[in-house]
Amino acid sequence: MSKTTLEIITKVGVPLVVINGTYSSLKLLSNDDYDASFLSGLKTALTVSLLIASGVTSYVLLILLEIVWNYYKAYYLFENTNEKLNLDE
Repeated sequence: MSKTTLEIITKVGVPLVVINGTYSSLKLLSNDDYDASFLSGLKTALTVSLLIASGVTSYVLLILLEIVWNYYKAYYLFENTNEKLNLDE
């Protein structure tokens, strides 16, 4: 990728990730799900640091991070939501 493409991705991606991550963390925090909120903030910080690194390797790591995050979120992170809504019964 060219240098200008990497700069554009960084300049556009970082604010979007910060806004989305902050919203996600605050939404989880309002549901009293503190561990999920912490992990969401941690994922946001890792994503921002990988975006700032701006390399092909960091983008591959971002893809892997999203795959692992979506798997983890689907099966482990939000099990408390099912308990609160009594969906398991």
